[in-house]
Amino acid sequence: RQNHELLSAIMDAATDLIFVKDLQGRYLHINEAGAQALGMTVKDVIGRNDYALWPTEMIASSQTTDRLVLETGETVTIEETAMLNGTPTVFLTTKAPYRDTEGRMIGIIGVSRDITERKRREDMLLNIVKGVTSSVGSAFFPSLTTHLASALRADYAIIGEVIGARHERIRTIAVYANGQIADNFEYDLRHTPCQNI
Repeated sequence: RQNHELLSAIMDAATDLIFVKDLQGRYLHINEAGAQALGMTVKDVIGRNDYALWPTEMIASSQTTDRLVLETGETVTIEETAMLNGTPTVFLTTKAPYRDTEGRMIGIIGVSRDITERKRREDMLLNIVKGVTSSVGSAFFPSLTTHLASALRADYAIIGEVIGARHERIRTIAVYANGQIADNFEYDLRHTPCQNI
């Protein structure tokens, strides 16, 4: 009982979704973070399967990885996307066999981490790289500011170089302002956000 309480305390302290399923796919345990992601209590989740809990688009992926773990006895890691509370959420999920003390497989143990923000940043960086790949020479920096502004949903983006004996001024190399490339300019760093940077 003490070990069970300790394990439950550790699972519930985690921000990742942690769960245990039996061979029929019914949830034997889920931590607080997992239940909250489903908008339910832990008690309401226990005994139910994926069909009763998850959005339709995630069930097929979950069932496929469950079968793979049960058939191979190997650990599997995949990315899964689900609509939670009307928002697309990307999870990095790792599932492994759950075995009894004699080594017989009796279910699946899983951990799902919300990587939505990481994926958004990766996609943003990829889109910027794709946007400037074909730009060379003098077109490169204007193309980069345009794609930066678009990726960041910003009205302005500038790329500049520090100049002056004490590095007190900026000379822009490329300026994007209100939907178009603008003329370059120089300005003092003092009392600007660029001074902090």
